[in-house]
Amino acid sequence: MTDKLLVGLAATVTIGIGSAHALPSSQYVPAGRIPCHYGLPPEALYKLPPQRLFAAVRVYLDEHGKVKDAVLEKSSGDSAFDSLAVRQSRQAICKPFFDVGGNPVQVETNFTFAVESAELRPDPSSESFAAQVERRIRANVVWDGETGHLQTTISVRCSTDGKLLSAKIVRSSGNPAWDVAALKAVQRSDPMPTDIYGRTPKYFKVTVQPGPA
Repeated sequence: MTDKLLVGLAATVTIGIGSAHALPSSQYVPAGRIPCHYGLPPEALYKLPPQRLFAAVRVYLDEHGKVKDAVLEKSSGDSAFDSLAVRQSRQAICKPFFDVGGNPVQVETNFTFAVESAELRPDPSSESFAAQVERRIRANVVWDGETGHLQTTISVRCSTDGKLLSAKIVRSSGNPAWDVAALKAVQRSDPMPTDIYGRTPKYFKVTVQPGPA
């Protein structure tokens, strides 16, 4: 399991500082505005060094949303993690981005990958934990507004028995009303599920988006 649950899944990494070869006439668009699925495979957590890691990758998408290039922009300091981040970025699945005229265009964006230090990481063998958290939070979402492209990332702190100690928004969707609904859904999900060992990770992040439960 990654340390970022995407009521869905997601986490990110990067290697070395480099400049990518931009696609012709590409414009930069924040990753939050482009529907993309990417992240670290759960089994990768076994092989990572114990320190906290963060990397960023510059990604170039064509007008169909296909990744044409991915280059490490900010290194984590660990070459294996950086390489993994770039590789996972190249495997991202994205939808096309449309300009103001409604035309699909090629763009560039940044994917970020991060994992906590080893003692704070969720147990990687608990692959079902993310699905359990997703189901619980979705069941507590109360929302009748728009559903397109809204994603709110919330940092969660729990006791080992699942009791919710705190929840705060760390990345807004840009829609304040949805942000509040997402935060309340997480708060209503107390206690959180436990993993296969009967424990809940002390810290993790969830990215909540509206949609069917």
